[in-house]
Amino acid sequence: MAAVRAKDNLEHFQCEVCKLTLSGKINIEAHLNGQKHKKNEVRQQQAVREKEKLDCGLFITGFSLPINQKLALDHFAKFGNIMTTFFSGTYLLLEYSKSAEAEMALKSEHNLQGKKLIVNKRKSKEAQVIQEEKNDPQLLPQIENVASFDQQLQILMRTLQPNLEAEFAKYHQICIDLKQALVHFFPQCLIYPFGSTISGVCFNLSDVDVYVENMRFNSEKDVKCLFKAKSALARSRRFANIIVIPKAKIPILKTVHVRTKINVDINCKNMLGVFNSQLIKYYIDVDSKRVKPLIMAIKYWAKVQKITGSNHLITNYSLCMLIIFYLQQHFSIPSVRELQRDPSVRHLQNGWNGAFTPIHCSNPLGNATTLELLKGFFTYYSTFKYKSHIICPYLGKCLEKSTFEKIETVPKDFTHYRKIASTEGESLKIDSAICLQDPFEHNRNTMSQITPVTLSVFTMYCSLAATICAEGETNLLHKLFTQKPEGFTTLSNTDEQAEFSLHKKGNPAYLPELNPMEINAAWFKVIVNYTKTVFRDLLLFSMEEICEPPTPSKVTKQEGQDDVHTNSNFAEKIVFKCEGKFDTWTVRKNIARTVASTKTTFLEKELELTEHLKNIYKGIENSSELIGFQLSIICKNEPCSVTIQIQKSFSHKKIFKTFTQFITSKFPHWFSFYEGDLLQRKITFSKLNDILLTNN
Repeated sequence: MAAVRAKDNLEHFQCEVCKLTLSGKINIEAHLNGQKHKKNEVRQQQAVREKEKLDCGLFITGFSLPINQKLALDHFAKFGNIMTTFFSGTYLLLEYSKSAEAEMALKSEHNLQGKKLIVNKRKSKEAQVIQEEKNDPQLLPQIENVASFDQQLQILMRTLQPNLEAEFAKYHQICIDLKQALVHFFPQCLIYPFGSTISGVCFNLSDVDVYVENMRFNSEKDVKCLFKAKSALARSRRFANIIVIPKAKIPILKTVHVRTKINVDINCKNMLGVFNSQLIKYYIDVDSKRVKPLIMAIKYWAKVQKITGSNHLITNYSLCMLIIFYLQQHFSIPSVRELQRDPSVRHLQNGWNGAFTPIHCSNPLGNATTLELLKGFFTYYSTFKYKSHIICPYLGKCLEKSTFEKIETVPKDFTHYRKIASTEGESLKIDSAICLQDPFEHNRNTMSQITPVTLSVFTMYCSLAATICAEGETNLLHKLFTQKPEGFTTLSNTDEQAEFSLHKKGNPAYLPELNPMEINAAWFKVIVNYTKTVFRDLLLFSMEEICEPPTPSKVTKQEGQDDVHTNSNFAEKIVFKCEGKFDTWTVRKNIARTVASTKTTFLEKELELTEHLKNIYKGIENSSELIGFQLSIICKNEPCSVTIQIQKSFSHKKIFKTFTQFITSKFPHWFSFYEGDLLQRKITFSKLNDILLTNN
């Protein structure tokens, strides 16, 4: 109350804690004694203590494993009085008594047991969560030059799942909060989490997928239920960033759990996703010591090499089923049909049975090591006959695609499929680049979106990975996660420029049968026109070609000489001045989720997205350009490749950085899809001059 009396004679009082201006003794006294002010005071004091803790705290990685704790503490005690410490399997958190001591340690170099340590300031929990969710910055340095493959796997598992029990506790809390938020709108609702969080092969802070049962009343549509759920979650204040995506193949509600900051995807269609997760967990548990690290290593490999993802990439679910199918082929792992032999065990969802009875397996993998399993997986899928065969985990064996061309030839094991296909016309899509039949929903190809080029990239990486596995254990995982197939895309980015390369792989089927130099020139033409399409038509940049003097290696055609393109030293450089008024890349992914496209090719779909962006920006006057750069397309023959260089001219704030991050990632992948569309549409050209794709 002393603080109040000191203000007795003041007409106005500024409360710095609550950021309020108050008048009159009674109002001031009531405010200072109120619960809201007291809570804000506590929060402010906590924030001050947290800042002091962060200023004095360090986050240290890069140790030789296992960490010699005494040696580490003796080393860092040289810089000041250590108040608290926390050792994980791979890192050390410590707090000095003074911020100056922490600053001194930060400015120094640290070498311990032949390892250069990485020392950073501690960050707030929220910042650490965001950083860890986006990437795993400490993994690669830890596994580099580690001789033992088993030790590499241990580091991988510790880094990707540092505290799985704590993560499961968070997922459990999410389900509790979700139930409490929804029960007022949907009294009979039941919460079923699924996905990698349930099967146990999630990475740290993975998203949570949830199926909510009993949300629909009578024939109420999923989308209507999801909008009701959105209102319920908003009222609970336990969830934020709540968005319904009604036009997705399976409508979902996306949100963020406030307490854990974990993303949550909710659907109310059916439980097949739950059963799929339970099935994967069963197969992991038949030999968790070998199967779980096998899946984790392959999942991380596919993630960092950009093999898994959305759109035309492989889903994590499909990747897990590929691993399970490989194990079914080579070891004593039961098929799904064997797990469903008991006719009394049934749980129908949309007509498909997702229930199964686990079968105990005694040492199903024999004496195979995890490394042998890893090499076997990559070898198997680098040579698999995708064009003619179906991957069928239900039967645990390959099936010829021709058997599913007609209902009469479908194997007798698929009685329910025959009925569905004959009455509802929903048959298995077998004409895609790869056919992986869902183990429960037999008319669904879980990889129908994969293009021939994406499949080609997958098999190239599998072939390289098999070679790496055969070279020996030392540094194996590091090489697996960083090396790319010969002739694959290379990237280089700075704040002022970006550069990446595309390499021609063989002779694309859509090009004419010409001599090698003419084929190269034809491929260059495809790249140039594709580049114009992406920058001008998809991303809405103005493009002005800049004339540059001929490069020294370019040869002038003389009378009687072959075309200059046939010269082995041929190199060509085309330069454009590009400027843009609108950011058409940052929001592109979010817009794609809301657009139910009817288009079939990559280019048509992306052009449709651009039209939506045009409508969004329609009427917005932006007199000044946001970004300007010089775009160079450099074509070379030996080896046949194209290098794209982007040199910044000007940029508003960080626009150039976000754009180059986007384009260096998307441009090569989009080109793979673009080539895939050309192949699928069986576009061929009879001669070089016929290559007039777009923008000529």
